[in-house]
Amino acid sequence: MKLNKPLKYILMALFTIIISKYLILWLLPPSSAPKVEEMVLVKQVDNNTTVDELQELNLTIDYRALEPKIASEYQKAQEDIRSYIDEALNEQKRSAYYNLSKDDGFLDWIFGYFTGYEMVWKKIKGYFGSDDNEIKLVSEKFQNEVMKPGYDRTMQQIQSFTKNRTEDYYKNVIAITSEYLKEQTEALKQQGFTSVEIDTSQIPWSKYMVSTSADGFALLELTGVTGVSVFVGKFVGAKVATLLGPKVLNLIAAKTASVIAGKIAAAFSLIFAPIVDLALNEGAKQLQYESTKKEFEEMIDIIFMEIQKEVDTSAQETLQSVRNEIYTELNRETNIKASK
Repeated sequence: MKLNKPLKYILMALFTIIISKYLILWLLPPSSAPKVEEMVLVKQVDNNTTVDELQELNLTIDYRALEPKIASEYQKAQEDIRSYIDEALNEQKRSAYYNLSKDDGFLDWIFGYFTGYEMVWKKIKGYFGSDDNEIKLVSEKFQNEVMKPGYDRTMQQIQSFTKNRTEDYYKNVIAITSEYLKEQTEALKQQGFTSVEIDTSQIPWSKYMVSTSADGFALLELTGVTGVSVFVGKFVGAKVATLLGPKVLNLIAAKTASVIAGKIAAAFSLIFAPIVDLALNEGAKQLQYESTKKEFEEMIDIIFMEIQKEVDTSAQETLQSVRNEIYTELNRETNIKASK
């Protein structure tokens, strides 16, 4: 079978192309690989990434870890204040015992011969509606000569101690917080982070604590209006001032009048204790004296028990108010950015 010329030429061309392809692939050397630019791969952070592998770190911290230390500081301040109040008022009570029975003291007055007749006269006036009665007479004498001497000074000492101890508690908590923040920054530096940035607006008491590149956080103790001591002193002082408010200062008058009125109503014979018949022997007089002394010592105990409860409650409320302010400051989170 004879091929026509056009078909013959097409077949020859195809054969030539196929032979040429194989000759080229076999005879020519392979081309060089294309050049790839160098790339930096960023490692994705996952749960298995260690801090050493991180180049950047965003850390959010809160202050719950400080709760045990702060609670311990609060308990110590609470116990110290309560102990001081107890000691100071017990000393004042011992002074009242002394004032009761000392020479020319209250009992000598109440057993004075003419005092008894004065009380009878006051009793009669009271019966006809006068406020100038026997209860007022005994109560005012008891307040002024037994209870009040040294009382104001004792209360001022209690207020001063409560203020200073509450200030120490507040400043100790700020120092604990400052040290905690410093520990966080130091830990990051030890792990190789050279740049540590903290959002200072999120720091508790940010007006009084500052960040430094070398030392982490430091507590400022300045004498100006921005100093921690000045700030704490003004804040605590305003709250402790209520400790010597009218309610507490008037406790002596209020409790004394109430207790004496109750005692006289319950033991009417107390009014006539000073009227000791000159014909009675000394033994009878002494028994009457000791019985009356015991009555008034019991009054002293009752009055100081009430005063101590009121003063302790007031002091503890002040301390609790400061603690609430502290927890408000610590109820926040602080963001820290660190990089290597």
